[in-house]
Amino acid sequence: MISYIALISLTIHNIKVQSEFYLGKDESKGFKDIFCCTKLLIQNYSYELLFAIVYSNCSLMELSLYILIYLLATTFALAPQIINERNTFILWLSIAIALSISIRLPLLIGGELNLDIGAYINKIESPLSDQGFLGGTYILREFVFFYSMRALKIILNNNFLVFIVFDTIIFLLLYKGMTLIRKGFFPVLQISNTKYLFFAVLVFFPVIIGMHSLYRQLFSIILLILAIGLTINNKKIKGFFIFLLSIFSHNSSIIFITLIWALNGKLSYKYLAFAALIISPFAIAFVLNSSNPYLLRVGAQLEIGRVIEYIYLFIFCTTTLIIMTLEGLKRRKNEKFGIFILTLTLLTIIYLIAVYSLSSLSSQRIAFTVFLIVFLMIGYYLEESFKHKVIMRLIYLNISLLPLLYIY
Repeated sequence: MISYIALISLTIHNIKVQSEFYLGKDESKGFKDIFCCTKLLIQNYSYELLFAIVYSNCSLMELSLYILIYLLATTFALAPQIINERNTFILWLSIAIALSISIRLPLLIGGELNLDIGAYINKIESPLSDQGFLGGTYILREFVFFYSMRALKIILNNNFLVFIVFDTIIFLLLYKGMTLIRKGFFPVLQISNTKYLFFAVLVFFPVIIGMHSLYRQLFSIILLILAIGLTINNKKIKGFFIFLLSIFSHNSSIIFITLIWALNGKLSYKYLAFAALIISPFAIAFVLNSSNPYLLRVGAQLEIGRVIEYIYLFIFCTTTLIIMTLEGLKRRKNEKFGIFILTLTLLTIIYLIAVYSLSSLSSQRIAFTVFLIVFLMIGYYLEESFKHKVIMRLIYLNISLLPLLYIY
């Protein structure tokens, strides 16, 4: 309630600011009544007002949706059976699309765009012939993302609709991937008990950052999650195909080939996974020293600070060790839990390799991928492993929001 009162106050403040901007302080001075301010502005500057108010309140609309999502996550953590699975999915998708619309509104009204989003728009709007053969190395390296966006642009001919449709595809793939990971790693666990996770993931920081700037990587991460889910459910060919799509959406996903092979189940693929893990640092060094534009992207070696990398590494190592200790104390002879521990360990090792082999910018991108996968898996693990489920859900939900305090 306090948050919504704050939102209303901010909206009123924004309208008053607009009245001063368009009408001057002297003319708007006497209009303390918000309705009078709004009426006067509409009478004098209707089109400019609509643009100004809509644009200035885009962030408020988005914030209100994040608050709603958090409240829904909390509600489902407390009472997971409040509505059935089908209606939960409809509610979740509706909220996700509404969030997408609030984020993409600047595209509709001509507002300021994030640099990455603006770059994507330029790429899909520019003729391929102007960018080199089939769009040049930048496009060809990650053609799945760019050609998909370009196809939507040709069909819809509207940037706002292109991103709304693409966001919806991302949400649907995320839902499917989460469902498959739950079935594959925790087959006994019912979806009805983990509904809160579907809402919690929408306010988890890699998704928020991905929707605003690291969009191509977010799409790649979601495909990787789907690939893991398919592979662990013995749909290995489909899983590997989706993994290839993930690589050619954002090339950084190739570092997770070790995980895909390890989850395959066959002994030969486990040997391949082990070999890939050993070779990875040398392969990365070869790529970083290459001048081939198809191997190395300009800007891939940028440094943004190493401290945060070690914080991430500490979090991953600590989390893995705690869960390994808990499982050791419980002494559960369950193959699925063994695979779960293996997955966490491999993800931690992969990130460790990234920290010591890649630039800080590139390793941070890997960290976002690991965070999102680990977030989902630990959410399911806690649900499966602890008796006081409601308390654990609430603690986990609120802890997962803490990185937002650092980022924003």
